[in-house]
Amino acid sequence: MKVFLVYPGHSFSTIDVARGWQGALRRGGFDAPHLNHHNNIAFYRHACASWEKINPEYKYVFEDILWLTANDVIAKAVELLPIDLVVIVTGMLIHPKAYDGLRKIGLPLALILTESPYSDKTQGGLAKMVDLVFTNDKASVEYLSQFCPTYYLPHSWDPERHFPREVEESYQHEVFFLGTLYDVREKLFKAVDWEGIDAHIEGTKLKELPDQMQIEGAMPNDEVILHYCGSRIVLNPHKGRALMVMPHSLGPRTYEAAACEAFQLISNNRAEVQEVFGDVLPVFDGALELQELIHYFLGHDKEREERARQARKRIANCTFDHRLREIVLPAVKEELGW
Repeated sequence: MKVFLVYPGHSFSTIDVARGWQGALRRGGFDAPHLNHHNNIAFYRHACASWEKINPEYKYVFEDILWLTANDVIAKAVELLPIDLVVIVTGMLIHPKAYDGLRKIGLPLALILTESPYSDKTQGGLAKMVDLVFTNDKASVEYLSQFCPTYYLPHSWDPERHFPREVEESYQHEVFFLGTLYDVREKLFKAVDWEGIDAHIEGTKLKELPDQMQIEGAMPNDEVILHYCGSRIVLNPHKGRALMVMPHSLGPRTYEAAACEAFQLISNNRAEVQEVFGDVLPVFDGALELQELIHYFLGHDKEREERARQARKRIANCTFDHRLREIVLPAVKEELGW
């Protein structure tokens, strides 16, 4: 059977979700071609900017770029026919024209959402255009189910990429964080006294433009993995409350870092931390408690390392391959008749 994957549109972060599912599908015996949607976005962004320079009356907006890339999504699907299922990962950078075109061809569409619950209003609009939705947060299932059959699909890790290894000195830190520096995270880090601690805090920034959001300062995912492997403590402060619900589920960093046998300190605002890890990974409330935990675990190597080993064991069955067998394929069979 052939499953066509449409990649999310970013060359970092969520691209690993698409890569992970593609690998699992192929190992599961599926033909799983894909479209590097981020390459098309980059190409048309450059083309539109170049055209604008030589045509002063032409002014493009980001919506124009997505409209152009929609043609490539449809054309690639036609090229690959017959297709048993199209899986769109994230989907927020896919123009509605692409969804409509794929439906007109007669292809069943599944959407793997990665931005719940914070972008559920937008994602609800996407859910109306597909046959089946998988969401990354349990708290979002009820809301999204009013638009389309929706299943909770926890984040996963890829055994081919996420595993402990020795790394060179440039990737070794006492404390490491990489992620978007939302206000709540920035305030947290500024309130910690970092004196005497080798902390590598690297944050991407959301740059607000008139018609889009751009992310600046992103690190290639393969490099992030090396930092996880080399760091004694990986910080994992989740974002706060979403607009409509309190988030329930873990983000991808939690699974990926645990699979690399990195010890994590996690903010105490996700019920799933205890559900998955029990009391293996410590949680913190606020900067003072985080600071105290950092100093404690930097001084207790054996306990920290043992907790990291136990955390990796706890997520042994949380790979993309397991999720494919246990959640995705049964849902596709139930909803689409496979």
